[in-house]
Amino acid sequence: MIKTPVNQIRLTNVAIIRLKKGGKRFEIACYKNKAVNWRNKQESNLSEVLQIDKIYTNVSKGEIANKKDFKVFGDLSYDEIIMEILNKGDLQVSELERDDQLDNLKKEIANIIAQKCVNTTDGKQFPVSIIMKAMNEVNAKINPKQTAKKQALDFIGELKKVIPIERAKMRLKISFESQEQQEKMKDFIEKEHQNDCEIERLGERLMQLQIQPNMFRELSNVVKENKEFYNGVVIEIQDQQVVQNAEQDAEEEVKQSTSDKGSAKKKKKGDKQ
Repeated sequence: MIKTPVNQIRLTNVAIIRLKKGGKRFEIACYKNKAVNWRNKQESNLSEVLQIDKIYTNVSKGEIANKKDFKVFGDLSYDEIIMEILNKGDLQVSELERDDQLDNLKKEIANIIAQKCVNTTDGKQFPVSIIMKAMNEVNAKINPKQTAKKQALDFIGELKKVIPIERAKMRLKISFESQEQQEKMKDFIEKEHQNDCEIERLGERLMQLQIQPNMFRELSNVVKENKEFYNGVVIEIQDQQVVQNAEQDAEEEVKQSTSDKGSAKKKKKGDKQ
């Protein structure tokens, strides 16, 4: 190990990648974004990734590993050792960077929840700010090793404790070859999913309904597993997420206004008589 003032590195935009092998610690200093790009196969030029072409036992203290330490890598060359550290080592980040990453991940999770869910009282989507506040209220623990999408779906159940929230329903259209198929599917839905499904329209060999997203696979499996009986049945997604929007609100207001005017006219007519 060699340590001199010249070797010490000012940690500016540095990503330290650390690999422990044979009881020893090895580190390399990289450009943070380039290191991430390398691992995502978006960068292939090693010189663009490394800040300094050296292997350290401690980057921040400027402690350079010596040749004896490299025996744990067997017959690998110096460049091959750097590649192994780069590919297999753990990317170290500062506490400030880690907090920033967690904050960004939390915002991403909140955005996904806001997009996929609705307020059960009015069918509208929540603002992201309300989702963030609710996450704080339930003390949501963000896991940096899990995807934002998985955590978003997991947190929905927790958020129900503080706000009226649920997954936005999907709208499906199911076309049948026979009335018998339609009746059997209707009986299954009403028996197994009475609380999380709404049949909007029943036509001749046709059904339009809103369902919870997790029901889609189940309905598809019912058709596949009974393909002889349900031969020719087609399930189509008409709307991935059914939400109440401003345009629908306006339509409801117009209908209500028209209804009120009609009631008023009838009342006046009755008064005259």
